[in-house]
Amino acid sequence: MRSETRRDSRLFAETVRTLLRNGFAARFRANGRSMYPAVRDGDEVQVEPTVPESGDVVMVETEEGLRVHRVVGNGTRGDCCFERDSAAEIIGKVSLVNGQAAPRQKLGSKVRRWIARWRGRF
Repeated sequence: MRSETRRDSRLFAETVRTLLRNGFAARFRANGRSMYPAVRDGDEVQVEPTVPESGDVVMVETEEGLRVHRVVGNGTRGDCCFERDSAAEIIGKVSLVNGQAAPRQKLGSKVRRWIARWRGRF
């Protein structure tokens, strides 16, 4: 399932990039289900300009726009996605989801994708 592209997506992306480049955090509502259950559609997410580690939830810039995905190995991918992001640049680390610390990876990626497929959500 692809995320919806809104009319103000370019303005949003430029605002977030500018905030993070200048050392400020950005807060917004998530749109999409690629990070379920760690980040749900409609969750409030805060991104900060810090260096992430493997397993952290991050904001990446891809050819398709900004995405919130997880650092896995030497790339990034949504928790419910099968393929890694191609040519993704990490621009910030997700520090809070709904006012709580961003969730670390708990279940194995294969288990999360199986659950998502089983539920028929993605």
